[in-house]
Amino acid sequence: MSHSPDGKQVGNFRWVICGLLFFAATVNYVDRQVIGILKPTLERELHWSEVDYGHIIAAFQFAYALGYLCVGGIRRRRKFSSFGEDRGRVVSRETARPGHRHF
Repeated sequence: MSHSPDGKQVGNFRWVICGLLFFAATVNYVDRQVIGILKPTLERELHWSEVDYGHIIAAFQFAYALGYLCVGGIRRRRKFSSFGEDRGRVVSRETARPGHRHF
């Protein structure tokens, strides 16, 4: 166990959170891929047309966009920011410059 700046011991709870985030991202990715893989079967068994399949994919995209907007608004209102985000912005800005040497 490590210690926090105030001297208290910090448990493994942060790794549990990291594991849950990894699991959620994996389920999200697999969920979207399975729909594409099962498209022929779903068309045959549920009598979906290309338009029906397009509506399902559009609904997924809309839900993701709405989720990103909501979470972004909450983060902005509560002023969540971390050193990692700031560092990420600097790295992305620096690598986007013309003539930047790659590592």
